[in-house]
Amino acid sequence: MKVEDILKTLVAFNTVEDKENKKIIFWLEAFLKKKGFVTEKIKDRETGKINLFASLANKSAKGIVFVGHTDTVPASSLWKYDPFKLTQAGDKLFGLGTSDMKGGIAALLAAIEQTDLKKLKNGVSVIFTFDEEKTFEGIKNFIKKKKISKSKIIIAEPTDCRPIVATKGVAAFRMEFFGKAAHGSVPDEGKNAIKATCSFLAQLEKIGKRLERGKNNIFNPSCATLNVGKIQGGDAINKVPDKCFVEFEFRTIKNGQGDCIIKEIKVICC
Repeated sequence: MKVEDILKTLVAFNTVEDKENKKIIFWLEAFLKKKGFVTEKIKDRETGKINLFASLANKSAKGIVFVGHTDTVPASSLWKYDPFKLTQAGDKLFGLGTSDMKGGIAALLAAIEQTDLKKLKNGVSVIFTFDEEKTFEGIKNFIKKKKISKSKIIIAEPTDCRPIVATKGVAAFRMEFFGKAAHGSVPDEGKNAIKATCSFLAQLEKIGKRLERGKNNIFNPSCATLNVGKIQGGDAINKVPDKCFVEFEFRTIKNGQGDCIIKEIKVICC
C-alpha cells in the first residue's frame, strides 16, 4: 500500500476521544501480523480501550521502538473538508490526524512495508496507544502492564523532519469555585463564583509571567508557558453564579518545576 492509501484508511476511523479505538487497533494488528509481527493487545479493564504492542519474532530486544497514538482532537466547526475523509488540495492532504499523528503512523507502516524486515539485525517494535490527547492514560496503562527495556525510542510526532530529543513537561489542572446564588438585582446577597475565578486567574497569570524568566533553548518557546483552556460558570444573566470551573495547564522546561507550580497554586488558594 502507498502511504497515502494507509493514511486514507487511518483517517476514516473516528478516534476522537478513542470512539473507534478497537476498530483502528484491530486494523493495525492485522496489518502488522501480515508482515510477520507478533502482536499483543493490552486492554484497560476500566474503559475497555486497547493499546497494541508488536515486534518481530525471533529478533533481539535491542531494536528501535516506534510509538504512536491513535486518538485525535475533535475537528473544529471551521473545517472546510470532511475530517474523516482524506482530501487532496494542491500539494496538501487534509483529514483529521493527518499531522498529529495518523500521518506519522502511516509513514511508519509504509516504511515497514517497504523494508526487507529479514535484514533487520535487531528487529523493530511498535507501540500504538489510546488517549494521548487528554490525559495520557494510554501510555500510562501500557507502562503499568508491559515492561520493555529499550534505549532507542522514536515517537512519530510532527516535527518537520527535525529530530527532537526532549519535550516539555505538562502540569494540568481543573479548579472549581463555589459561591452563593442570589438574584442579579441584589448581588451583594450572593457570592459570585465567576468573580472568584477571575481573581484566581489574575494571580495565576503572575505565576506564568515569573516562569517566563527561565529559559531552556532546546524548546520553542524557550520558557515555561501557561494556557487557560476552558472556563465555564453561571446559567443566567440575572443570577449570581454559585459555581464556576476553569481548566488550565503549564508546560514546564525542567525537572521539578511542576511541583513548584503546585506549591504556588496552593499559596494562592489559601
